[in-house]
Amino acid sequence: MNERPVDSRELSRRQFVASSALAGLGLVACGASEEAPPAESVSDQPLADAMATEPPVSRVPARLETARATALEARFRELVEEHDIPGCAAALIRDSEPVWTGGFGFADLDARVPMTADTLLNVGSVTKTVTTTAVLQLSEQGRLDLDADVSGRLGFSVRNPRHPDVPITARQLLTHRSSVMDGPAYDASYACGDRIGTLGAWVEEYFKSAELDDNFHLWAPGELDPPESPRAYSNVGYGLLGHLIEAISGRPFEGYCRDYIFAPLGMSASGFRIDGIDVDRHAVPYSRLPGDFDAEQESAEERLGRFTFGERQPVPGEFFPHCLYSFATPPDGLLRTSANDLSRFLAAWVGHGQAHDGDGESIQILGADTVATALADDHYGRMLCWDRIESLPGEPLIFHDGGDPGISALIAFRPTERSGLLLIINTSDAGGMFGDSVRALLAAL
Repeated sequence: MNERPVDSRELSRRQFVASSALAGLGLVACGASEEAPPAESVSDQPLADAMATEPPVSRVPARLETARATALEARFRELVEEHDIPGCAAALIRDSEPVWTGGFGFADLDARVPMTADTLLNVGSVTKTVTTTAVLQLSEQGRLDLDADVSGRLGFSVRNPRHPDVPITARQLLTHRSSVMDGPAYDASYACGDRIGTLGAWVEEYFKSAELDDNFHLWAPGELDPPESPRAYSNVGYGLLGHLIEAISGRPFEGYCRDYIFAPLGMSASGFRIDGIDVDRHAVPYSRLPGDFDAEQESAEERLGRFTFGERQPVPGEFFPHCLYSFATPPDGLLRTSANDLSRFLAAWVGHGQAHDGDGESIQILGADTVATALADDHYGRMLCWDRIESLPGEPLIFHDGGDPGISALIAFRPTERSGLLLIINTSDAGGMFGDSVRALLAAL
């Protein structure tokens, strides 16, 4: 396996928030510790009150009105062409139910394979919401204390060497306040194909490494207001959470998610490993090469290319196809899913922990009180995992986005309104596609 380091600017695209995915909307992604302008019309109904558990029911899923669906699909076809992207898939949630999904453009430009709502794609840091769900399930069961030292459950010590007496906890990891940093070993782990080796072995080696100065920030775990640079956001921290799930449940991370999240929700096509999904349904990730692209310099395109530069000469300004790649910490960004599958997961958060399986039967994957607690600003002044946009009229949008070489993704919802949306794009160079798509989806609700 090629383990050569790559310039971190090529790979550290995860959780690109207002600087990329949402910038086209003119939106502000507000951490709870930041002051933000109030929303223009926010429901006065307390979130916890809105999350009263509903009795289990069996229902036929509603669908978006024909006229709205037709207009929305026409708009998406325009946007794919206008923004010159390979393809995208999207979904809408209303009254806690997926009411519309669609695919547009191409999953594979060479083979002219259309993108559909069943096309699979890795969705970057949107994966963290699945990992958070698993952590909260274990917390609900009393098997995981969010404020306990994670070292006690892992079999090895996780300590910032600059602050050896300060424990690192799951709550800190969920909110990017653990002081764990993405060191060079993280970027170096990107490679084509499935990674060989276990999550646990890689994480343990990372925290036993002699390069600990590269793996931790200067500030102490639990810092409420860490410096903006280097960013507090930690992908490796979510990899550590994934291994914590393994240590507590006695199951591989992928297996736990399959049995306790994907299977109950009817997400039969979703997975993490390439050898565990239907590769024929997986979209090709594309990056648009910059106009001054130099094939002689090392890049993510060369390292993670579907073709070598000898097989296909890169053309500046054109899309270059990536291989199906992986990296050391799947819990932070390697969920491979479709708009149809992901809409079922999002519907569970929209529905305050309750959704429906493929047969329409009610499924409770989290308790309503747990969801309400996770979405409160009580965790170092933040929500657990999620962020919010407060610059739109109406109830703020709770969201998480994701980006990696060749992909962009976003899921967002309004819990009291019980509505949501998602977008999956097979390029990391979506430009204004995000902003225009979110506007179109919100207008259709």
